[in-house]
Amino acid sequence: MSRVEKQTRQVLLELMGGPGYRPATTLDLVRLLRLDRSRRHEFKRILKTLLNEDVIVKLGGNRYALREWAIAREATRQAGSAGRHVDRHGGRHDGRQAARPQAR
Repeated sequence: MSRVEKQTRQVLLELMGGPGYRPATTLDLVRLLRLDRSRRHEFKRILKTLLNEDVIVKLGGNRYALREWAIAREATRQAGSAGRHVDRHGGRHDGRQAARPQAR
């Protein structure tokens, strides 16, 4: 791996690990990192390497995030929905009644 590839990889991982990062597409990442068109092929190769090393994961088919970010997000979602289920009409199924507006 060349010095430039190592730098690109490091900058990409810093971007993904930064506060406020949201999973992004390949094109979004290229734009965020301000890479030249001539480096897109190299960048895609770096993404594939990181995917194969399980450092990053693909979400929703075309967005990339750090593996730790995806694991933390899934844990948060499961903890937030534990014991609750909302049906498609907005009804709750956790044994409690939904709050109703008071009559005037």
